[in-house]
This record gives sequence, C-alpha cells and structure tokens, in this order.
Amino acid sequence: MQKLFLYFIIYSFLGWAIESAYVSVLQRRLINRGFLNGPLCPIYGTGAMLITIILGRFTDVPTVFVFGIAITTVLEYIVGFLLEKLFSARWWDYSSHRFNINGRVSLLSSFYWGLLCIALVFFIHPLMERLVSHIPARVGLVVSWIMFALIAVDLVITVPSVITLNIRLKKLHNLYEDLQEKLKMLPAINEKINDLKEKYNEIISKRNLFHIRIITAFPSLRSIKFDNALTQLKNKIIRKNNNKSKKIKE
Repeated sequence: MQKLFLYFIIYSFLGWAIESAYVSVLQRRLINRGFLNGPLCPIYGTGAMLITIILGRFTDVPTVFVFGIAITTVLEYIVGFLLEKLFSARWWDYSSHRFNINGRVSLLSSFYWGLLCIALVFFIHPLMERLVSHIPARVGLVVSWIMFALIAVDLVITVPSVITLNIRLKKLHNLYEDLQEKLKMLPAINEKINDLKEKYNEIISKRNLFHIRIITAFPSLRSIKFDNALTQLKNKIIRKNNNKSKKIKE
C-alpha cells in the first residue's frame, strides 16, 4: 500500500511537470498547471495507478494501447463531469476538437493517452519500480505521511478557494445583469447605477492570489453558470499582468 501511494505521488508530480511545461511553453511564462497549489496533478497519479494495476500484466502493445485509451478516457470524462457539478466550472474543454463528447474527452486526446499508457507500462513504470525498491521502508513511510499531510492541507486551501471563486463569479454575474437592466431605465436611477458599479468594481478589483493562480493556470477555464463574469475577471487579470510587464520593460 505504501509503494502504491509513492507511485501515486510520483506520477502526480510527473503529470504536473508535463502539463505545466507544456502550458508554460505555449504562454511563454511559468504556469503552475494544477488544480492544487502544490506541484501535483492527482488525476495523473490516479490514471497511472489504474493503468499499472489493470494493464501491468499484459505484454503486448496493442492490448495496452486499446485498453489504456478506454480506461483513461472514462477517467477523464468522469473527473471532468464531477468537477463541473461540484464547482460549476469546466477545467478543460475539447469542444473545438473533432469527435469530442460534451467537450470532456476527444478522439485526439484519447489517442495521446493511449501512447502515454504504452510508455508507462513498458518503460516508465519498470524504471519507477526499480527506483522505489531502493527506498528504505521507514523512509518511504515517513515520506508517504508527509506527502499525505501536505496534500490534505493543500485541499483544505484549494477547495474553499474554488468555491469562493464561484461565489465571486455569481455575485459579479448578478450585479452585471442587474446593472444592465438598470441601464435601460436611465436617467431616473443614476444613483443606483453608480452604487452597483462601485460594488461591481470592488468585487472584480479584489486581489485574491488563489483566484489569480487558478485563472492563470487554466486560460481556457469556462464557468458553466457565470461564464460572462469569468471572462471579465480574466480580462481584468490579463490587463493587470500586461501593465506590470510594461512597467518592468520601462
């Protein structure tokens, strides 16, 4: 059990490193690409463990490829669905890809998952098994408990941050809708409009590092209920980042 948890940590970190490196190259700046604040992507750790446990006994590439696609695609769809229902946000979106299912999975991404499963079963995991086997049992136990505690703390920080982000988006959305409605009734309600604008600007200008990190890490993030508010908050953050970059250059 201890080894399984260590594998989970290792693959969660490797998944985070790959995702962060890929997005950082695309955006030309360092991005912490992960749901958690720490350098871990649990979906990669979970997927890797499922693949190694279920497909580790197979020795033929086609079987690992086909079943790897099936397992990872189902996992990605379920996780995407649960995140949408729990946090009212879409963390990745394949809607622009051909042959996608509700934007949560696509044929192209599944193909890449299949290739990654081949690499995992035949090359990466055997190497990890040799490395982990050299870790003393007591050291492995201590590391496991420390990582478990850090993940728990990270979840305690991250989950409320995501929830408050959604609450913030809901407030922005409601205020924006209210503002648009009142604008149609000008000039009789100028005082009310100014008050709403002030509240709206106060909420959208509020600096929350966790919200900024989440939005920056997932540039294609969409809010199922408050996408308009999320777009405006994204633009606000982008403008601030651009202004900082200009000042630095000057």
